[in-house]
Amino acid sequence: MSTSEIEDFVNGALISWIESCLPRNEIIAGERLKQEYKNRQEQYRACRGENSRLKLQNTELSGELSNKLEQITNLEIEYTKMHQRCEMLFQMNSSLDIDRRTLMDHVSQILAQYHELLAHSLEDKQHYHDEEKNFTDRVNNLHRQKEKLEEKIMEHYRKLDSCSPKKKPFALNFVKKVRKAGSDLINRVPNRVIFCVVEFEAACKHRGEMKQRKLIEIVSQDLRPGQILLTLERLVLGERYI
Repeated sequence: MSTSEIEDFVNGALISWIESCLPRNEIIAGERLKQEYKNRQEQYRACRGENSRLKLQNTELSGELSNKLEQITNLEIEYTKMHQRCEMLFQMNSSLDIDRRTLMDHVSQILAQYHELLAHSLEDKQHYHDEEKNFTDRVNNLHRQKEKLEEKIMEHYRKLDSCSPKKKPFALNFVKKVRKAGSDLINRVPNRVIFCVVEFEAACKHRGEMKQRKLIEIVSQDLRPGQILLTLERLVLGERYI
C-alpha cells in the first residue's frame, strides 16, 4: 500500500472511533469537521502536487538559467574579443591612413620630379638639335673652306708654275695630295677630322700665317691620310711636330 492509502485508512478508522464515542450533536459537528478535513486534505494534496510540479519547473528553469548564464558568459567573452579586434582594426586603419598620406606625398614629389625631368629632357633635346645644326653648319663651312683652300693652293702653284716650270709636277702632286687627304679624312673618319680641322682653323685665326704654312708643309710631304690626321691632331694639341 502507498503512503496516501495508509493515511486514508488511518483517518477513516480514527473518524469511526470518534463518532462512536460522541453524542448526536457532536456527531453532526464531527461530520462537518470530517467534511472540512477532507476538503483540507484535498487542498493539501493539490498543494503537494502543485509543489512537486513547481519544484520540477524550478529545476527545469534552473537548468535553463544555467544555460543562459553560460551563453551570457560566452557572449561576453566574444564581445571582449570583438572589441579588441575592433580596436586593433581601428589602429591599423589609422596606420594605413598615415601610410596613404605619406605615399601620396611621395607620389606628388615623384610627379614634380617627373615634370622637372621632362622639362630638362625637352631642353636637352632642343639643345641637341641646336648643337646638331651648329655641327652641320660647321661641317658645311669646313667643306667650303676646303674648296677655298684648294682653289688658293691651285692659284698659288699656278703662279709658281708660271714663274718656274720645273715645279709643275710638284704642284700637281701637292694638289692631288690635298684633295685625297681631305676626301679620305672627311669621308672615312669625319668626326676626328672635323674636330681637328675646326680646332686647327681656330688656331689659325689666332696665330696667323704660321699655321697655314705648317699645313702646307705637312700636306706637301709624302704621308698617308692617317699620318696627316695624326700630325694635325698633334699640331692642334700644341705638340712638337716630328
